[in-house]
Amino acid sequence: MRAIQQQEGLGSTGCPWGSRDARRILKMSLALIVVTVFMLFFLLLMSAVPVAFCLGVSGGIGIWLLDGQEVMSASLASIPLTSSARYGLVVLPMFILMGVLLAETGIARDLYRTAERSVGRLPGGLAGATVFACTIFGGVSGSSTADAATIGRISIEEMRRNGYRPEYAAAVVAAAGTIAVLIPPSIILIMYGVITGESVGALLLAGLVPGCMMGLAFFAYAVTVGLRGRDRALSVHTSQLPASERHAGNGATRSRNRGDGEKNSLTNYLSLLYALVLFGVVLGGIYLGVFTSTEASAVGAATALALGVIAIRSPTRSLEMLRTAVPHAVSTVGMIFAILLGGTIFTYFLISAGVPASFTTWILEMELPSELVVIMLLATLIPLGMFLDGLSMMLVTVPLSYPVVTALGYDGVWFGVLVCVLIEVGLLTPPVGLNVFVISGLPGAPRAEQIFVQVLPFVLIQLLLVALFMLFPDLVTWLPSRAQST
Repeated sequence: MRAIQQQEGLGSTGCPWGSRDARRILKMSLALIVVTVFMLFFLLLMSAVPVAFCLGVSGGIGIWLLDGQEVMSASLASIPLTSSARYGLVVLPMFILMGVLLAETGIARDLYRTAERSVGRLPGGLAGATVFACTIFGGVSGSSTADAATIGRISIEEMRRNGYRPEYAAAVVAAAGTIAVLIPPSIILIMYGVITGESVGALLLAGLVPGCMMGLAFFAYAVTVGLRGRDRALSVHTSQLPASERHAGNGATRSRNRGDGEKNSLTNYLSLLYALVLFGVVLGGIYLGVFTSTEASAVGAATALALGVIAIRSPTRSLEMLRTAVPHAVSTVGMIFAILLGGTIFTYFLISAGVPASFTTWILEMELPSELVVIMLLATLIPLGMFLDGLSMMLVTVPLSYPVVTALGYDGVWFGVLVCVLIEVGLLTPPVGLNVFVISGLPGAPRAEQIFVQVLPFVLIQLLLVALFMLFPDLVTWLPSRAQST
């Protein structure tokens, strides 16, 4: 590449190519390098190489092809430090620790029982209870996969015993788990803020209203399916269940009445209170300006630890909880940071090759309607979601799409919420569909291909919500704008 650049400099002093030809050759060489690096990335990905290494290796080779071994060595020596030693990244381990600590107290089970008692008697009540529990638990876990796996261990077997077909029960859990990507503290929204420089606090607030709307939409669909029951062929008769699991009455998708005289468990409602207190402390503190999002993560982790000790009421079990939670949190943080480091190397290569600037210029020169440009950029996330996890998708696409969207005058926070919803759509679509495969591995869950069919209506609901947020952007930006004005 340097030789070509030198040829370009000689063009005006007698080089037979001329400067225009040299620039054309330089552009073609850059394009060839970029295409080669992307092909290498997907080749490694299809070879089952971990995504972090796919990003790091292909990005490092791209830097070597662009600038040589010395620049590559210097970049690989400095990028890991500069990309990880950021104050804003402190929110990740703290929020993850917060979610793991509260999950270890058994709050997910209690949240599901509370939701079951509250809405379980409605048509499709157990499916609605699953959506409710996933929405609340998403406010402490921050991860859609963790949300779906935790609630799924409890709810799938319960729904199956009450006449729900296993594939529908699993689809409800897989879809409801994606709500966690919008309910603060969302790991994906935090990473979007780290990549783009947008305010993490504003992003967390922006996801709240869309997250609640998605939860309500999923709940309404579950009740509608419950009302239609056998018309949608989503219920089974109790005669198809083992004798030990049959209950009195027909096979409609209604929750069992565990005894009309049974009182609601105080413990279950206390767990709901703990989750709401933690949620209120973190989000309320950010909204009122009491502390920044980074400070909120530390306060949230400390509050989760205190609530866990109060809920367990045993010093021995509290220490046990801590011994389990900390390694789990460290493992999760290590995985995220590995992908982040690999993604940063890949992004550095893209910037060095001028890909984001060239892509932005190319899109703007097409003079397409700005709405169509945004739709096109968002649409690319759906096929990518079939092969990549959410964080990897964001690291590959956001450095390209964010400059275009902001150059068109759109709000970066608003675009971030749309990106996160589309990323979660990818977690429900084949062939990868991470949430679906996680759920299919739980006890009592059906095969992944059966779940994919039943999850399609939830995907359509998510796409309709994206269209609604595009038509009415204030649904996303209203809450953070209110917080900034207070």
